[in-house]
Amino acid sequence: MGEGIQVIEELDMAFGIDFRIRRPFRFSLLTGNLEFLSNPGRGPGELSIPSQITVKNSREFYVYDTSQDMIAYFVDDQIVGKLPGYTRKNIWLRNPYGQYWKNSLFTPIKDPQRILAMDFDQAKPIARFHL
Repeated sequence: MGEGIQVIEELDMAFGIDFRIRRPFRFSLLTGNLEFLSNPGRGPGELSIPSQITVKNSREFYVYDTSQDMIAYFVDDQIVGKLPGYTRKNIWLRNPYGQYWKNSLFTPIKDPQRILAMDFDQAKPIARFHL
């Protein structure tokens, strides 16, 4: 089932992740055509457990892989690079979508250090991840 769908109106496209088969996809809002954008696995063009998608523009987007703790950078529907992931920065994701702004990914988070310390008033609801 797809979650975290992001619609790019100027392209008449939606991007998301099918969590049943663990693959990101692109869906044409005009034709209904669905394309999967990676294969399962741990190789250079593969993702193990994609859990978040963030669309930068009509050609570029990012997919976070929980299992590998890395962010796959896609250009023209191909993985062209993999960046270190969120957990290395103590970022715990709360949902399957993020937002791109000025070379950064923004995502709703859980703040593990403050949550574990029961300091709920000071827990941060959002994280900025510089690319």
